[in-house]
Amino acid sequence: MTTAVADKSFERIAAKITPHRRRFAWVADSAQTTTEAGLHIPDADKNRVATGTIIATGAECEFEAGSRAFVPAFAGDPLTIEGTDVVLFHVDDLIAVISGDAEVKGVSHG
Repeated sequence: MTTAVADKSFERIAAKITPHRRRFAWVADSAQTTTEAGLHIPDADKNRVATGTIIATGAECEFEAGSRAFVPAFAGDPLTIEGTDVVLFHVDDLIAVISGDAEVKGVSHG
């Protein structure tokens, strides 16, 4: 089984993990600490941002490594590979794949 790999920045990490069948490895985008207006974002709201990059996919995934994706903020199985926080998800946990270079921000559910 071959693991699809995102880009050079995650190649070393992705080479160390092969998600099984319909699972994928995901790395969160950096948490935003202030709004565009300069207001501080509380730590509780930072956890609601759930956009990131899929760095490796299992053989049965319908999307590719390198895709940006929107996932539930408190789902998945977290682990650390060479100091990088990675979360493993099942494809059923995926909310959406982000097309192109669209700018997407996490949604607060109140």
